[in-house]
Amino acid sequence: MRDFFGKPRFHCTSDGCTCGDFQPLKQKILEEEGEEAVSRFKSCQGRSMVELTCGTCGHNVSDHALKPKLGRLLADPGPASYKVTAHGVCFRKPGFDPAQPKILRLTGLTPGTEVLATGLLWRGQQGGLWAELRRAQACALRIKGGGWLLVEAAGDDFGVQGPLLEAAAGPVEWKKGEFHVLDEDATPPPGICSASGKKE
Repeated sequence: MRDFFGKPRFHCTSDGCTCGDFQPLKQKILEEEGEEAVSRFKSCQGRSMVELTCGTCGHNVSDHALKPKLGRLLADPGPASYKVTAHGVCFRKPGFDPAQPKILRLTGLTPGTEVLATGLLWRGQQGGLWAELRRAQACALRIKGGGWLLVEAAGDDFGVQGPLLEAAAGPVEWKKGEFHVLDEDATPPPGICSASGKKE
C-alpha cells in the first residue's frame, strides 16, 4: 500500500521479517478498534508514529521496499486512463503488490469501458504489462480497491492475443524522480465512485 507521502511500499527488508506488504498502524487500529482509538494519537509524534509504523510487523515505513520483489516497475508514466478493447475481458490482480500470484478474470465488460489508472506500470516475470488502478473508478465498472489490470499479455499466456486495454488519455504527469507518488485522496471527478463505492 502507499505510505503517508503517497509512495508505494511493498515487502519489509528488515532481517528475518516476512511481512509482505506495508500496512500503516493507523489502518490496523481503525479496523480493529475504531475511530475513537485512532483519535487518541493527537500529538505530532503520535500521529507520525501511527502513519509511519507498519501495523503488521512493527517496522518503520523506510524498512519497506519501494518496488516489488519480482518483475519491475517502469520508469516512464503510463496513461491516466484506458479503454477495454473488443475482447471484453480483463485480468485483475486485486492486491497492491503486482508480484502476488492471485489473478481474477473479469468478463462481460463492454468494449470502450473506461478504466482509471495511476500511471504506474509493472512488467511481470513472464513479460506481461500491468497498469495500477486508481481506487476510485466509474461506478459501472464494479471494481473496488485498486489493484492491477493486464494491459497486454506476453504471447497468448491468458488465451487472448493483442492488448486488452488501450490508452484513452495521455500519460500521467509526474515530477522528476517522483513517478510513484500519488494522492489517492483527491476528490474523484463527477460520475466516478470513490474508493468506498459512493458516487461523487
